[in-house]
Amino acid sequence: MQSSVKEVKNHLTDLLSQLTKSLPATFIAFDKKIYSPSTSDNPRNTTVVLSTTPDTLDPAPVSPETTYAWKLLASTVKQTFGKDVILAPSLMTGNTDTKFYWDLTRDIWRFTPIRENSRANAHTVDEWVNAEAHVVGMGFYVTLILGADNGE
Repeated sequence: MQSSVKEVKNHLTDLLSQLTKSLPATFIAFDKKIYSPSTSDNPRNTTVVLSTTPDTLDPAPVSPETTYAWKLLASTVKQTFGKDVILAPSLMTGNTDTKFYWDLTRDIWRFTPIRENSRANAHTVDEWVNAEAHVVGMGFYVTLILGADNGE
């Protein structure tokens, strides 16, 4: 399920609001004070603050599964990994670069052409990709680019 920033903030505020009176602290959720006990109940002036970063971003728009781009991606996956592979759209937790393309196209597909258990520890000091999987991945991109060049 995808939720907007506003929906997540409202949900967190609701959850926090349920706890406030049981804890001796001032609670501020996204610049709004939601509970402030008396000074005698909060002698150390303990304050809990929920906030967001300035670059908070709503989920990316859903990409359509009826376009040439989707069909090309699906056929390239089947060519590379086998005709019995089922390709299904899903949500991706990362959403950093796509915002730059939202006004350009709805066909934004995030896909890594690597089989399960062929890589591990993404973005850490011991990240690795199996050499054979890396070569297969390069072949995937060659097939995808050539298919796009021959397409619509």
